[in-house]
Amino acid sequence: MLPSERPYNYFNIGDKIFTYLVIKDNPSKSRWYSGEVRFGYRHHDRCVSFRLDGIGPQDETDLEFKGYYGSGMQNPAVLKLEEFIYFYEHSGEYVKWHQEAIKNFSSEDIRVFHAITEQDYANLAKLLLL
Repeated sequence: MLPSERPYNYFNIGDKIFTYLVIKDNPSKSRWYSGEVRFGYRHHDRCVSFRLDGIGPQDETDLEFKGYYGSGMQNPAVLKLEEFIYFYEHSGEYVKWHQEAIKNFSSEDIRVFHAITEQDYANLAKLLLL
């Protein structure tokens, strides 16, 4: 399923996700990050909010908390855990899927292809062992 075909309730609170985060002021830290869907802006209304493991806002009880990361649901750089694993195991399918998914995007950050690497998979394995 392409991101543009995701139903309104595709991402649910507590779902494990992976997203490619572009860090413009430190490109070496741009990579896939694991996280979890949280309740946020326009939940189940074509948007998804998420907490990322070890980076950014972690908890609503933090005095500095201003909200979680978020994205439109059609963003191909936000994947459910199962999608991330599938695309790692079928990288050729990911290339085709990503090329089809970005056709309607104008944002350069989204249009750039973000390959899933061995290091990303190693990070996933560590996460699953916790």
